[in-house]
Amino acid sequence: MEGEIIGKLQTSAFQDCLQQCSKQKKCTAVNFLLGVQEDPVCLFIDRTKEGNESEMPIPESVIYSAVSFCFNQKLSSQCTDSTTWSFERFPNKDLIDDRFAENAEGTISLEKCLTSCLNGKQCRAVLYNEKAAHCRYLNVSIQNVHNAKKFFKRSVDVDLYENNCFPENLIMNIAQCQFIRMQSSGFTEIFDERIANVSSATECEQLCLTWDSGNCRYFTYHRGTHMCYLSHTSPRTLNKNPLQNYDLNLSSGDLEDCCKPDRMHIHGASLKMFSGTLMTKNNKIVSCEKKFFHVYEFDAEMMYNECGMQKALSPYLTFSNLVMLKEGSTELITVMDKLLKVVCRIHNDLEIPPVDQHLSFHFRIEDGNITKQMLAKNIQISPQLRSYVTQPRYTMEVMDVNRNPAEVVQIGDEGYLLLTLHEKPIKFSIIDLFARDTQSGKTFTIIDSDG
Repeated sequence: MEGEIIGKLQTSAFQDCLQQCSKQKKCTAVNFLLGVQEDPVCLFIDRTKEGNESEMPIPESVIYSAVSFCFNQKLSSQCTDSTTWSFERFPNKDLIDDRFAENAEGTISLEKCLTSCLNGKQCRAVLYNEKAAHCRYLNVSIQNVHNAKKFFKRSVDVDLYENNCFPENLIMNIAQCQFIRMQSSGFTEIFDERIANVSSATECEQLCLTWDSGNCRYFTYHRGTHMCYLSHTSPRTLNKNPLQNYDLNLSSGDLEDCCKPDRMHIHGASLKMFSGTLMTKNNKIVSCEKKFFHVYEFDAEMMYNECGMQKALSPYLTFSNLVMLKEGSTELITVMDKLLKVVCRIHNDLEIPPVDQHLSFHFRIEDGNITKQMLAKNIQISPQLRSYVTQPRYTMEVMDVNRNPAEVVQIGDEGYLLLTLHEKPIKFSIIDLFARDTQSGKTFTIIDSDG
């Protein structure tokens, strides 16, 4: 952004830059950039006045720029005080398929186009042609598709503005969200926040999951500097390949998806406005009805232990259900109604303990019916192997310093872990290996999630 520089702020967080600018009347724009010493700097800009061109940073050093945008807070309940910006501009972007867009009537200004999007329940982004003053509202955006190249193309006259106030209804935590981890690659020049004194890539990932300034979609950790870089956007969104930035000190994670381990999540989208009911049907028993009125997209969640969910343990853990999508214009069954069989299957590499597993034990009972001790110190569990598991795929043994199986390990003893593979996998790696103290319950990391 160009204009008169009215102040500077040394900060490692883009949101601090925006918040400080909003407190100054003359600040109408900011530039968040890396300084000469590679330290993040925020420049406060007054765009109403012409600045000294020699004082402006070179475009390559600017991480993000922002301009003030005013709208009626009452008209946009989705934008809260914690929202650091309302829209993100992606220049020269247009839709490949117009079925995801709705045209605004007539010619309107950019400000009115953006404000109308904030008022809409399904508007994730807008496309605006400044020359034609033409606005289109989108129910897709760059951040919520897996491959942006399949949805968006380059355009000379059209810019995309992504709605950052759109409610994601997403809880970020390690149990629900999965990152695609990459070693020896990452980005340290594009970030929303840089955090110092971070001990590991795992801690950096945790900081990404608990980030309270938006949805953290990408992180990079530098082992040499112990810096953690958090970003709201993925390199895939910016058409950047992390492998082109090779560095042995870097570890990175790209947010792939967030799911819920205790329930099914059904998402639907319609080309035409939809009103109707989503329900489950089992032996003519209808349960868990959820109604929708005048929507283009809808979501429903079904707990695994509710809604007549069918559970099967063999040959692998599976949850299934019949889901009916009933169009609401009539009570009669029509061609617009759908009956879906939904199945959620636990990955077949996960071995589920058999239902008939039993515990063998003996007690010595003396006078007064007081239990003094067990006859056997070892508790033996006798499982029945599945038909598809003929033998363990791998076994791990604790060996002493002489490479003999260890019966008892004392604190300070030297030894080895012997891992034996009984199959020949194409690829095998060991991550997240922990030891647990049975008395205190504390866990100790032997091999972390980076291997």
